[in-house]
Amino acid sequence: MTTWEGKGYTEGLPARLPDRLCKIQPNGRFSELLVGATLLPMKFTYTLDQFIALQQGANYFDLHNNYELVSALYDDARCYLHFAKRTAAWVKVADPSHLAIVFEQVHHFQQSAGLQLPTSIEEIGFKAPDDLDIDSFMEHPEGEAAHILFRLEDDQFIRVGAQASFLLASCSAR
Repeated sequence: MTTWEGKGYTEGLPARLPDRLCKIQPNGRFSELLVGATLLPMKFTYTLDQFIALQQGANYFDLHNNYELVSALYDDARCYLHFAKRTAAWVKVADPSHLAIVFEQVHHFQQSAGLQLPTSIEEIGFKAPDDLDIDSFMEHPEGEAAHILFRLEDDQFIRVGAQASFLLASCSAR
């Protein structure tokens, strides 16, 4: 396991990711990355489906039912949301054991005071930067300044505004 502590990311948060990470390519293939590698910035490399899942090519990740948010890391430029696969019977064995949503060139980061992790995703959507209501969402970002909002259990939330976002996945299911 690799820890992000001491590498410029938020100290003291649970920050463990697998040593072998893969970037999910648009064609559905995985390309292995070295942890900490610098990537070229991209817009969203995935789409939001039904306010609960992310899809990239043939890969579909139901964050509401199949994963728990286990850490949220932020520094002045990047944000990582790390998800661990649930052990419930309905979760596909082939699904990656870990996912990370990476945000680059972050210009806005906000989380609920006293955020308790791990937690479940209730909904994911997009918000205009000046819209502070966390109860309504857009399914698609309108304009480059749109924030993505993760509504969590117990009305907690994480809100991110960034220039680019992509997915990382563990290379093997466990």
